[in-house]
Amino acid sequence: MQISKIWLKYSFLILVVLYIFWSLENYAIKSIYQADTKQLSGQIIAIKQDNNRFSFLLKTPEKVIVNYYFENALAKKQAQTYQLGDFIKVVGEIRKPPTEVVFNLFNYRRYLKSQNIYWLFNSTEITLIEKNNNFFLNLKQKVKNRIAKLEKTSDYVTNFILGENMLDDQVIENYKINGVLHLLAISGAHIGFLILVLKKLKIPDWLIVPFLIFYLFLTNFTMSLLRAVCFYILLIINRQLKIKNEWLLIYLALFFLIINPFLIYSIGFQFSFLISFFLIHFSYLINQPKNYLSKAFIISLIAFLASVPILINNFFEINLLTPLINLIFVPIFTIIIYPLALLTFILPSLENIFFYLIQITENLAEIIAAYAWLMIIPKPSLIIFLFYYLLIYLFFKKKQIRYLGLLSLIILMQKNIFYYDRVGYLTGIDVGQGDAILIETAYRNNVILVDTGGIFFPDFRQFLAENRIIPYLKSRGITKIDLLVLTHGHYDHLGEAITLMKNFPVKKVLLNSGSLNEQEKRIVDFLNKNAIPYQKIATKTLNLNNENLYFLNSKNPYCENEDSLVFQIEINNHQLLFMGDAGIETEEDILKNLSNIDFLKVGHHGSRYSTGNLFLKKTTPKYAYIPAGLNNRFNHPHPEVLKRLEKNNVKYLISSEVGSVFLKFDEKITIFTTKKRK
Repeated sequence: MQISKIWLKYSFLILVVLYIFWSLENYAIKSIYQADTKQLSGQIIAIKQDNNRFSFLLKTPEKVIVNYYFENALAKKQAQTYQLGDFIKVVGEIRKPPTEVVFNLFNYRRYLKSQNIYWLFNSTEITLIEKNNNFFLNLKQKVKNRIAKLEKTSDYVTNFILGENMLDDQVIENYKINGVLHLLAISGAHIGFLILVLKKLKIPDWLIVPFLIFYLFLTNFTMSLLRAVCFYILLIINRQLKIKNEWLLIYLALFFLIINPFLIYSIGFQFSFLISFFLIHFSYLINQPKNYLSKAFIISLIAFLASVPILINNFFEINLLTPLINLIFVPIFTIIIYPLALLTFILPSLENIFFYLIQITENLAEIIAAYAWLMIIPKPSLIIFLFYYLLIYLFFKKKQIRYLGLLSLIILMQKNIFYYDRVGYLTGIDVGQGDAILIETAYRNNVILVDTGGIFFPDFRQFLAENRIIPYLKSRGITKIDLLVLTHGHYDHLGEAITLMKNFPVKKVLLNSGSLNEQEKRIVDFLNKNAIPYQKIATKTLNLNNENLYFLNSKNPYCENEDSLVFQIEINNHQLLFMGDAGIETEEDILKNLSNIDFLKVGHHGSRYSTGNLFLKKTTPKYAYIPAGLNNRFNHPHPEVLKRLEKNNVKYLISSEVGSVFLKFDEKITIFTTKKRK
C-alpha cells in the first residue's frame, strides 16, 4: 500500500512536469489586442518614472505596460498628476516586447509572459477619464506619497515596503558582487519577520492572513512573497492534513506553473522555490548545532549551494566567499535594516538614524566587494544544471564529501570547457547602429573584440558595455580580452570602449593610423593612465599567440571611415574579413591582396558606397554580416548593397532583422541568430 502511494505521487509529479514543458512549447497567448491597436483605456495599477519616461502598468481587459516619453518640463509635470487607480485613455502604438537581444542574456518578452503581460504601448497622448475611487489603490498611493516625503532614505523604504527597486546602481553592484543581492529584495524572510512580530503581539491567524494578502497587494504580488504567503496559508491548512512540508512546497510550485508555465523562467520563482525546498528538506541539519553561528553558517551554505546553478545560469559568476559574507550581512539586514525601514515609515523622525546605518552598511559592502573571490563560469546546459542539483542533494543527504568533490570538479570543467574546444566562434553582438564583434579562436587561444558599439544622445546613453557586452563575455566563460580592435574613431564603434575597459580586463588595444579625435584622445589617455598597451597601425601582419591578423588598409588621413582598420583572420581553415566602416574606395585599394573568403563583415553598415560588385566577385564570400540598427536614420543597409550581395549569391544577415548572430567554425560554418528572420 505504501509503495503504491509513493508510485502514485511520483507518477503524478512526472505527468505534471511533462504537461508544463508541453505547455511551454504550445502556449497560446490569449490577447484581445492586435498589432494595429492605436488606443487603450484602463486603470493605472503601477507607476514608475525613469529619466525621461513614465511607465504605467495599465489594467485593461489584460495588463499592458504603457511608456510615455516626455520632451519638456510641462509634459513631465502633467504626467506626474496621474496616480494609482486613475482611469486614463492613451493614444499611440502597440508593439510586442523585445525577445532575447543577445545570446544567453535576459529575455524581456519571456519575463513579461511570466507576468501575463504580452504588449508594450508607446503613448504620445494621455487623457484622464476618471480619478481614482478605489479604496485600496488610494491607500497604496498614500503609502507611496508618505515614503516620497522622506528626504534621505525613500529609496530603501520604497524597496522594502513596496518592493520597487529605487537603489543606486553601484550599491546594487556591490551587493551583487558579494553574492547577497537577495537581501535588497523583499522575500519570504521578510514575510517570516512580519509573521513573527504579529505572533508576538498575539494576533490570530484569521487576522494575519488578510494582513499578509494586503501586503502582497502593496508589493504587486512579488513572486517570493506570494510563495511565502501561500505557503503559510497551506501550513495552517496542513495542521489537519499532515503532509510533509517539502511536498506542500512542491505542490504549490506545480500549481503556479500549471497556471503560468513561463514562471519557470522567472529568476525570482527559481530562487524562492529551490532555496526554500533545500532549507525545508534539510532542516534537520540546521537544527543539529546548538549555537547560533553554526546554525547560521549551515543555513548560509545550503542557501548558497542551492543558488549556485541559478547564479551561473543567469549571471555567469559566483563569489566563493558568499557563505561567509552572508554571516555578516544577513543579521544586519534581518535585525537592523529591514525593521528600521518599517519603523522609519511609521516614525519619519528615525530617518537620520536609518540613513547613518545605511551608509555604514553600504561602505562595508563596498570594502568587502573589493576582496571578492569571483569565478566566471559559462552558461551551463540543462543536463549540467540538473546534475548539479542531484549532487547537492546527495551531498547533504549522504553527508559524504565525495559528492562535493565531484560537484567542484564539474564546476571547474564547466569553467574551462572552451580551452578544450577545437571549434572557433564569432558573435555579432547586437548593439543597435554600431559594431561589436567577438572572435574566439580554437582552444580559446585568442579572444578578440572588434569595436564596442556606442549610442549617444544628449542626457542619455545606452549602457551597452555593462548590459550587453560584458555579461555576454561572462556567459561564454571569458575572463579577459586578448585584443581590442577599435577600427576607427566614430562613436558607434568605440563609444563604449572606456566603460568596457573599466569593468573588464583588456590586454592590448589597436587603433587606426589617423589623427586622434576627442573620443580617441580620451581613450588613449585612459590607456596611458592604466598602463594598457596600445598600438596605432595600418598595413601590418600582427602575430597574436601564434595566430596572424593581416591588416590590409594603408593610412588614409582624409576620411575616418576609409581609414578603418581592415583585417583578415583564419579560423579552422575559414577566411574572415572585417571591413570596419571602409567603403568602395578602400575595397579597390586592397583588392590585390585579397582572395576567396568565407565570411565578410560588410563595411559601413551596408551603406550605398560600400561592398562593390568588383570586390564581391574577387572575394566570393559565402556569408555576410551587416550590423545596422532597427529603423536607423541612415536607412542602412542600402537596397543596392543587398541586391549586389544577392547577385553574387552571398547569404547575408542584418542585425536589425535577426538580432545577434553566432557562427561556429568547424569543418563547416553553422549559424544561429537570436531572432527568426521575417
